[in-house]
Amino acid sequence: MSQGLQVFDSSGNLMIDITNRLTRYIGIVDTGANSGQLTNDALVGGDLWISVIGMGAGTFNNSQPIEYPRIEKSGNTLTWSYSTAYKIQLIFAYGVY
Repeated sequence: MSQGLQVFDSSGNLMIDITNRLTRYIGIVDTGANSGQLTNDALVGGDLWISVIGMGAGTFNNSQPIEYPRIEKSGNTLTWSYSTAYKIQLIFAYGVY
């Protein structure tokens, strides 16, 4: 007999099976319109997801596009970086799945 976790809705439809990947929320980052990084062992072993919560102040020039940070995960380190002077503050939730 197989073992595992299955979740069904009220109509009997399978909603979650042990083979599904569920997200794990880890935290919130406010970039402050500056490059930075953090370390958290909860990042290890999963694929990164982010969700933008808000945007704030930044350095603007009407003739240049606004730059959002590049966000990357390597092991237990989450890094966000800007490559130009025309950057915007980004607030995002992050986790792994």
